[in-house]
Amino acid sequence: MGRMRLFPGMLLALAGHVLTTPLPAEEALKGWAQWLGPMRTGHTAEPSGQWPPRKLWQRSFGESDGSPIVVNGKIYLTTLDGERTKVTCVEAATGEVVWQGHSPGGRYGRHSTGDKGFYVGPLSTPACDGSRLFTLSVDGDLWCWDVATGRKKWSLNLYENYRMGPRKHIRDYGYTGSPLLHGPNVWVEVGGTRGAVMAFDRETGRETAAWGEGQVGHSGGPTAPDARVFFGIDKLWIEGREIPWPTQYACNISTPAVSGNLVVASAAYNLRRTVCYRDGKEIWRSKYHCKTTSPVIHPGAGQVYLPEVGRCLDLETGEPLWTFPRASSVIVTGDDRLIVFDRVIRLLDLKGTVLHELETIDKEWPSGAFGEGYLIFKHRSTVVCYSVAG
Repeated sequence: MGRMRLFPGMLLALAGHVLTTPLPAEEALKGWAQWLGPMRTGHTAEPSGQWPPRKLWQRSFGESDGSPIVVNGKIYLTTLDGERTKVTCVEAATGEVVWQGHSPGGRYGRHSTGDKGFYVGPLSTPACDGSRLFTLSVDGDLWCWDVATGRKKWSLNLYENYRMGPRKHIRDYGYTGSPLLHGPNVWVEVGGTRGAVMAFDRETGRETAAWGEGQVGHSGGPTAPDARVFFGIDKLWIEGREIPWPTQYACNISTPAVSGNLVVASAAYNLRRTVCYRDGKEIWRSKYHCKTTSPVIHPGAGQVYLPEVGRCLDLETGEPLWTFPRASSVIVTGDDRLIVFDRVIRLLDLKGTVLHELETIDKEWPSGAFGEGYLIFKHRSTVVCYSVAG
């Protein structure tokens, strides 16, 4: 159970692909290329830059609860357009639209139940390797786009291909996980009949591997950064090991944080705890927890940040160290600063001291990105872009 599986007839083809095609190094991913940054850790090697940042533009592009990314001077985001998902490429410096395209997939998934007033699809964050953009609608439409032309390269629907059916007696938000770039593949939480998490060749969309079992969960998708850690409906997967996490309503929403052999997972509802694992074994747990936001580990500082409750915990013991205003997300910069997103964007040091504050639009729980000198703030339909360049 939980073993990696190469599909029949694909082993030789996959081996040839690996031997003849250079593997894109995750360190080479530019800007803020996917959910939680280049390495899916909430970290960037870029320094925090000049604060307060300079506002470049503000625009509305349509509703969604997904986050933006920025790669090679372009911002990519997915929003709702009637009963379709709209994909937009924007010049980061000016806010001008470069291209737009549409895929299927509207506000909710086809089997959606519960909480429909609290979210708007698409829910996942795109991923970009510099030449290809990967998007996933809440109804399971996985599309690969050519970033130069805005044209579709390949597509498939996860519901139709892998037959993940309705889920009884639990809330169903459709596909919420974000595509993960690792090696030559894009990894997606699939559920259904073939595996919990599946890899697709970036260029062709061909299935290459799968692992895990069970239905798709409600979190931001696989991480690790090699897709070997993720929250399912009622369990946490760590390198093939199943750890029960039977939360009320099956709502494990917070994406686990990974650093080396450490995993920090957090959930609310009947569990109400944050747990740290080393090599799959629990080393501490804390009563402080996140319901929807994702923990971020800073291994160099020995700290864990819980945005939703504004707590910094000691990485080795789980003991609380200091507090900060509750937030939607935390980004660790290359010069050991924290960018904390909320209605006010704050720059903090590693002791929790507020160095700068930036007033934004009067909305809660924004999603943000930071890369290539751009600080991007999004809430539902509104996107605001700042520059931290000198």
